Amino acid sequence: MHQHEHAAHGVEIEPGTPAWSEWVKDYYRDVETYDWVDVADNLRGLEAFFHRNRAWVVRRMVAKYATPVPPSSMPAAARV
Repeated sequence: MHQHEHAAHGVEIEPGTPAWSEWVKDYYRDVETYDWVDVADNLRGLEAFFHRNRAWVVRRMVAKYATPVPPSSMPAAARV
């Protein structure tokens, strides 16, 4: 399916509905051929900076809020 055909089909779909979600998924399955891995790994586009920043934030949050001891050594009541 061509990009313009796909866009014309989605005009009547209300955003946020299950049909709209499927329409978006179909776009990325059938129309868009963007290689996100290549973009993120090689900084090919502005969105690569957002991806790298998101990864950096997640690593910092895990380092800050992760449990310092393995769960197996914690008391059963604390593992809930």
